[in-house]
Amino acid sequence: MPGVMSANRDLWKWSALLPPVIQATNLLTSGGFAIGPQVVKPFISLPTKHANDSLMDPSVSAPSTSYGGLQPIQVGYLLVAALDVGVALVCTIMWIWDCIGNGRSCSIRGMFLIDAEENGEKTEGDGDKTDTTSQDESQKLQADELGTRVDPCSRLGAILLIVSVLFIFAEEGQANTYNGVLYTYLNEYLKMSVQTSTLIETVFQLARLVAGAVVVVVSRWVSPKWLIIFDVACYIISALLMWAGTGGTVGKDVLTTTGLLVGAMADCNALPTFITLVEQTIPVVAWIMALFYMTSGISTMVFGPIAGSALNYTGASSYPAIVLALGLACGLFFTIYFFIVRWLKLSGRYVPLQ
Repeated sequence: MPGVMSANRDLWKWSALLPPVIQATNLLTSGGFAIGPQVVKPFISLPTKHANDSLMDPSVSAPSTSYGGLQPIQVGYLLVAALDVGVALVCTIMWIWDCIGNGRSCSIRGMFLIDAEENGEKTEGDGDKTDTTSQDESQKLQADELGTRVDPCSRLGAILLIVSVLFIFAEEGQANTYNGVLYTYLNEYLKMSVQTSTLIETVFQLARLVAGAVVVVVSRWVSPKWLIIFDVACYIISALLMWAGTGGTVGKDVLTTTGLLVGAMADCNALPTFITLVEQTIPVVAWIMALFYMTSGISTMVFGPIAGSALNYTGASSYPAIVLALGLACGLFFTIYFFIVRWLKLSGRYVPLQ
């Protein structure tokens, strides 16, 4: 994913269509999430009744505890892993083919040198090259843009990157809470059946897909700043609705589903929108994109066990509490980032790229 994002960013970075392109790239992952619950459903359970029903109704047989051979859920994970490996091979072949076709170096060093040159940084052997930006209008625009953005290796650039990483850490923890433990929350702690749980999760993922498609169009005219503000508000409203749904049995399904639909409008675009926002101040070159997605992976590893443990020890109310806490954290880090950038603009303390 970071490689695809970096490639599209490099192709469209001087175009006004960059925000929609970044959103559309992220939208494709939402499509995979949308069909995921129904794909994995046969590997979870066949009965339509909740597993706990066997404790109340003698006619319902308890699930088997035999673990001979591969379990159905393990087969599901193996299929998903095979798909991941296949996609990685296809991307690698396409990258090598492109390098050979364009006469580029396929080495890691060559890749970073190309990235540095395209972002206005000097590399070895560039000292004798003639500056031809005055002969090309697009290169003039590129030079102007580079002069108004912060060098990511400067002190101010490092501060902005730290705040950005903290925002992504909280936001991807939010995404993992929605996507990673949602089924467990619905099935085990709200006592919904497998059918109902997978249906609600499918509706949530489809809502992410539809909302993401809308954002692809809207992002062409709406500033990333306002989209992030909208996302943070949706996270908070989503948490409050789901919290109300844990208070009793009346309207539990409706409140929970409504809260998830509101959260889907934010979860579908928060990460690509923030990347677009950072791009306005710091060029999101390959290593920065990799840093952002590495943060996303670390956040997933951290918040998955945290959310699971919270549900295990404190019950259903911990799920909306985590959503609310992470939503407020996203709002805090975004506010810090926004005021730092505003201070830089007002004080003229930009550290321009060389």
